Amino acid sequence: MTSAPTFTLDRRTVLHLAPDQSASTVPVDENYWAHRQAASELREGRILSVFTYEASWSWWERHPVGFEFVLVLSGAVVFHLQDDDGSPRRSVALGEGEGLLVGEGIWHQAGLTAPTTLLFVTPSPALTQHRAV
Repeated sequence: MTSAPTFTLDRRTVLHLAPDQSASTVPVDENYWAHRQAASELREGRILSVFTYEASWSWWERHPVGFEFVLVLSGAVVFHLQDDDGSPRRSVALGEGEGLLVGEGIWHQAGLTAPTTLLFVTPSPALTQHRAV
């Protein structure tokens, strides 16, 4: 029997799911995300990550290449969705175990109703765009 590698997904480690069906862990820090254009693993496939938030996001974000899947591992959140022109699309309340598919190019912002841990499956290339709330 072969042993499978174990790891913890958190702010310091993400999982890259490559188009060839391989997977690898990637150590990350704040500097990594600031220089994401240079990271070869962010050019294709998907990134699986887990983040814990204590407060609502102070930004909007969108992914112009592909949809993003979000799953609430613990806590509660309301995702606000907007079109390009800033007009509201809808708001979706999620609790533990509930998920949301955020469409390609849709602006989204997380409003927390409690401290919350979210699992993200984000498209690559990682062209995530941000703007202030």
